[in-house]
Amino acid sequence: MPDLRRTATVLASCWCFAGALAAQGEAVKAGPEREAGVLAVLRRLDTQDKQWLANSTFAVARTPLGGIQVLPQIPISCGNSRLGVFDAAQARKMARELFAVYRLDAKADVPLREAGVETMLDGYDAGRRVGFKLRGRTPPTQTLGDEAMPEEARADLADEELVALQKAGFRVHVADLKDYPLMDGDQYTPALAWLASVVAFLDEVTDGRDVALDAVLWQRQQRFPLGPLPAAKGVSVQDRDGMRVVEVAETVTWTLPIDGSGCEERTGTEVRAWKWEAREQPIPTAGQPTRVTVSIYADLKTCSLRITQKIGAGPAIDVEAAGMSVLMPSAFDGGKPFSVVLKLGPGTYHMPSHIGVGCPRR
Repeated sequence: MPDLRRTATVLASCWCFAGALAAQGEAVKAGPEREAGVLAVLRRLDTQDKQWLANSTFAVARTPLGGIQVLPQIPISCGNSRLGVFDAAQARKMARELFAVYRLDAKADVPLREAGVETMLDGYDAGRRVGFKLRGRTPPTQTLGDEAMPEEARADLADEELVALQKAGFRVHVADLKDYPLMDGDQYTPALAWLASVVAFLDEVTDGRDVALDAVLWQRQQRFPLGPLPAAKGVSVQDRDGMRVVEVAETVTWTLPIDGSGCEERTGTEVRAWKWEAREQPIPTAGQPTRVTVSIYADLKTCSLRITQKIGAGPAIDVEAAGMSVLMPSAFDGGKPFSVVLKLGPGTYHMPSHIGVGCPRR
């Protein structure tokens, strides 16, 4: 099998539209649990370091072959942040779990010899001829500057071979591990980007309601001011350069109402050029899952964020996560009042003055 140089940014994530799944049997349909299943998988990332998340963006674009590529854009300020690649083994396992949510049976490490191609897919449903491949191997060390290593010839998948599979009617999501670097130990941001690509692929190759992750990826963002923190025993709060420094001697829990006043929308595409413009009304988010974040710099084990909301006669929404970022279901509406419950254990916290909410694209 030829060892060819990649055109990675062109074919980093693509799949074939040559033949419908229905031609191979009954179309794969998702039940109402699809969104809940996707969020359950993504929430397993909550225990990962996510220090770059709030200051990162995600580039989302279609490739010439019709695929959707989601890449993390992390605005590092110096060259010593790259410490290898994200946890590919865990990500591949989570991708197979996403396939199961979409009622596809993706077996791990499947040899494929079809259409003159020999490769090893990370997940593959042979009955539906649908699978995925994260190209590259994790380096033996995760030190400064380490990058993904090439695979063995029997497991590799060159671009030309991918095209051959596509022409034969296979649907394979392909991405390159080297495009998902590990920055300062932040596993969350690159993993979220790649898994979002997998979700978009699964939406394309199955029937049923799509799980749009635009708001989770903060393709558009609004923020609301966090009011004054109520006085609490063993807690001191100081303002330093627009950031609240909170010293906590013993665990404290605050419930802060967000009523939509003071809403601002982020403008600008570059992180260092972001601006915030006042809005008369908050942006509704109902209908898509979203991400709510308070960018507190702290150990994930010492704090948690809980978001609650009650709209009309519907059931109350109540979601909690370790750290300061929560994935909310599409029933949640960031354009309506909600409550933020902050739980901080003993320690020092640098807390911003606002809480951010992802919004659907225009």
